[in-house]
Amino acid sequence: MLINYRILLSHHVSKNIQKHTFPKYFKNGKFVSYFSKFNYTYNEIFKLTENNTLKFNKSNYVTHCKEDDYGYFGLKVKNPLDLLKLTNDSINYSQSLVNNLVNFPGNKINKEQRDQKDYENENNKVLEVIDDISNVLCSIADPCELLRHVHPDEEWRKMSNTCIELISEFIININVNENIYKLLIENLKENLTNEESFVLKHMIRSMEQQGVHLSKESKMKYKELITKEQMLAFSIVEGNTFKFQLGNLTDNDPLEKIPKDENIYNYLLKNSNQDGLRKSIWFSQRISNQSLYKKMKELHKIRTELSKLRGYDNYLNYIQQECILSNTNDVYEFLINCSKLLKPYLLNDLERLLQYKKLIHENKSEQEEDNLEQKLHPWDVEYLIKMSRNERNVNISLLSLITYFNILLNKLFKITIHPSESKESIYDENVIKYNLIKDGKVISSLYLDLFERLNKHNISAQFTIRCSKKINTKNNNSLYILNLIHENNFVNQGSYIKQLPSSIIVLSLHNDDKKSNVKEILKSTKIDIYNGEIIFHELGHIVHTLLSDTHYQHLSGTIIFYFIYNVLNEIVALLTTRNSRHTYLSYFTQTVDLDDIIYIDKNINEYDKGNLLINKGGLTVFGNEYKLFNSIDMSKVLLLSIIDQWFYGTEEDWYTIEKNINYDIIFKDFDMFNEKFNDYQIYQLLSPNCITNFDHLIHYGGNYYCYLYSKILSLKVFKKFNGLEFEQVGNRLLTFFQNGSIDSSINPINKLANTDLNKISDCCDVLLEVTRYLNFLNLLRFQ
Repeated sequence: MLINYRILLSHHVSKNIQKHTFPKYFKNGKFVSYFSKFNYTYNEIFKLTENNTLKFNKSNYVTHCKEDDYGYFGLKVKNPLDLLKLTNDSINYSQSLVNNLVNFPGNKINKEQRDQKDYENENNKVLEVIDDISNVLCSIADPCELLRHVHPDEEWRKMSNTCIELISEFIININVNENIYKLLIENLKENLTNEESFVLKHMIRSMEQQGVHLSKESKMKYKELITKEQMLAFSIVEGNTFKFQLGNLTDNDPLEKIPKDENIYNYLLKNSNQDGLRKSIWFSQRISNQSLYKKMKELHKIRTELSKLRGYDNYLNYIQQECILSNTNDVYEFLINCSKLLKPYLLNDLERLLQYKKLIHENKSEQEEDNLEQKLHPWDVEYLIKMSRNERNVNISLLSLITYFNILLNKLFKITIHPSESKESIYDENVIKYNLIKDGKVISSLYLDLFERLNKHNISAQFTIRCSKKINTKNNNSLYILNLIHENNFVNQGSYIKQLPSSIIVLSLHNDDKKSNVKEILKSTKIDIYNGEIIFHELGHIVHTLLSDTHYQHLSGTIIFYFIYNVLNEIVALLTTRNSRHTYLSYFTQTVDLDDIIYIDKNINEYDKGNLLINKGGLTVFGNEYKLFNSIDMSKVLLLSIIDQWFYGTEEDWYTIEKNINYDIIFKDFDMFNEKFNDYQIYQLLSPNCITNFDHLIHYGGNYYCYLYSKILSLKVFKKFNGLEFEQVGNRLLTFFQNGSIDSSINPINKLANTDLNKISDCCDVLLEVTRYLNFLNLLRFQ
């Protein structure tokens, strides 16, 4: 995609919203844009505040809210109508830049701009203009993507969705604009830096993949299909339809009085001691809701048609061309090899789970016992794993987790996080904002929306709010962004001002309403290590964006390539466990250094203030038996990866497969899943949910295997850090993060590891690591 915005989901545009057309006129025989009449003077002397944020001449603003208000996540808006106006103004301005480009192809920009003495030659390149457009649109669309999912007010959600649709429509047209494509090709002949050449080639390749060469008729079909795709995908994910297909429930059915909520069903499957209830839930989760299934089949059809228009056989081949394993056969071979290596560990864990079930029934009378109790059923697996882990569980406070994240950032990057004192409009009082500080200066901001509330989806996600970009103070096109975002989100860097990146983590944890302030809430909110892993998983994603320091917004973070996004997340996560002198607590949430080690006593279920985070006393480190049955977890990832490949690579009738609970054809090449254990095929024991409950197929279909592959590859990289001090590792990572990335090859990972990792064509070398990675009964140690 040319404009660097991840339009993955979209919804129906409100018909009562009138789109604003771009005002234009001719003067003295030439095109004049409405926005060329503005005379911006931002390149005057900048004033710095104590935190190195800029203070601009406020008379230059084209404002949408009061100047003394920080707006919504930095945007200059106070209400939904402000957001719509900001969106339309930005689209109109972006269109003016496009028109200037295509109407003055010989000059790249209009004559008025060329005649400005302070306009440097290097900014005449079309690359600069396209990146400016991308930055303007993303600065609105990214916060809107968050707001349409989590804002408690329906009016805000609807308006945010409308704004995304307006921006998406504009982007679709840009991506197939032949005039812009020709200008990009022409600019390849200019004297470009390596960074400029890299971004420009990626823009060209993206336009080619999006169908810029299509005929006029095919382009119309393409635009129609991609609009339908976005609307349909969003309706599937955001709809309130129950995802399972329930039959007619009788009065005696255990499910009859249970609310039709997937989260409640999942909770009961893991926690209820009533075998009959768990059995009913298990069977209910196997069959897709038919209305949703029809939508997913339609989405499959639309994505297949789009892929063929782009020159690919199917959606699977299209989506995988940006991955290291870009060939579907290589992906399939990788998954088969994984299953072979996992098999002995999985069988061992299933046997241990069966013995655990027998153990907890030992105290029952003979009358209570029957043959069924001596078998492992599919509806037992989640329940028994949860029981076993609960016996060994450790709870920590959110404050502990955040404090530890602060320690990790300081050890690696000399960065600290501090609560922000800025007065900012946020949709919920419990949303927390932190500033990341390096060398006494703010470099980025992190928001945490962690707690449940009415109408909030039960999600675990990271949203980008704003990407980094270095803005030339002599380029008026680039400075238009100051009309959208509050000045405290920029810092002075000589001839440039830097746009500070920002991200947010969204969870739905239980909140204690009795606590009076955020710190008390964080201290009183206890989570187990597994939820701690989820938070660190999202923090691993977020670090790359927050530490980005790129000239081009197009390069910021890892917001295009899903594979590298996860590899780097896993590397950061593994770093949290690095300690050569102590047993691991878990591979996500251990320590960074002996002096700051987090000791957790095996018998302590909750932290108190005395052992909140750093305790140098003699508490026992809980390690070897912590991550029981991990091969079952990883086998489920493998199982879903196979289903993901089949869904987009074939035309299978999933309803028939689910109705008969017969996945033989799907797993025909995987002996591990077809093998029987206790009269059940293993794929039945591992319980693949119905296809309509597999949201990943909507967001990132075709790439689910990356979860497993990136874990393995990141382990290889992590081992190359062995023997290095944290500061050395941090310097490598910081350089990598600051440079951003749109390179989906293994080359950036090679540089990070300082070694050649290209010997992975048959995956064998890397796959040998998976057994050690998965065998958490003998947890990894790097001595």
